[in-house]
Amino acid sequence: MASMALVAQTLQHCHDPFEDGLDPARDAIMPPRRRRRLTGARIAFAGGASLALAMLVALLHAGVDEDGMGPAPGPTDPLAWVDVARPDRLFAFSAPDLDRLAAGYEVRRQPAGDGREDLLTFGTPENPTPYTRLVVQRGSRRDGAEVPLFVELARRAAEAGLAIARAGQPQVVATRFGPFEAAEVSVAAAAGNRPCLGFAFISADPDIRIAGLSCGRGSALPVSGLSCLIDGLELVASDDHRLEDFFADAERRRDGACPHPRRNLVPVTRSEAEPPSASLDPKRGGARKRPAPADVVL
Repeated sequence: MASMALVAQTLQHCHDPFEDGLDPARDAIMPPRRRRRLTGARIAFAGGASLALAMLVALLHAGVDEDGMGPAPGPTDPLAWVDVARPDRLFAFSAPDLDRLAAGYEVRRQPAGDGREDLLTFGTPENPTPYTRLVVQRGSRRDGAEVPLFVELARRAAEAGLAIARAGQPQVVATRFGPFEAAEVSVAAAAGNRPCLGFAFISADPDIRIAGLSCGRGSALPVSGLSCLIDGLELVASDDHRLEDFFADAERRRDGACPHPRRNLVPVTRSEAEPPSASLDPKRGGARKRPAPADVVL
């Protein structure tokens, strides 16, 4: 990778101040002022080298391409996420401020194992209108471990070409799915920083992780509003009984005080749906459809 070569080249061209001070006898007779300058240079060199190595590790972990602008080409890693061209939609999501916003639904899978991510987006971060990005992840062997909220939000923001500029203190919020972690964050977008609410949830049984960002028109959704926001997530298709039971239990805990907005209905054509004889193999994205109206909710 060019990024690896760049870091290596940077280290090669760095002047090593340690070379000037390896002789203790010479150091002893060196003027104090020069000795202090040399000590500072050593510290700066060590810090620069550490930063370069940290950059290299981060680039390798993120799997960016040679220009550092996106995923490395080719699914060489069996646990790398691969886009699904025409996936089934397993989830629906609705919220009061999401009506009339451009909506997107993407699915990624891992070639090895049953890892799947459903990404639901509403609006665009560059516009002052509300913007919400929600990720539902299942079965990833690589990402199964619990991570700090800020790390999770930074990863999800980076996937959308954004960055977390500032994050508040995480708080625990009770929802019908269970306790979420949430924090007010400042998201750096092309048009400037936006106040948003970041949140994450992880469950071992069933294996599911929910994370996302929700940005308002001029102010962030308060942390206390997360319960009603996430109340709009629904399961519309599944071939996993544990997942169905999880949502059925959550339905019984639904907060009656939360508003029920008009749904964001998107007509599903025959070309978007799996034929009746499609395999239910989860690796192919197949799923058993739940009884639903002609329109599927995003």
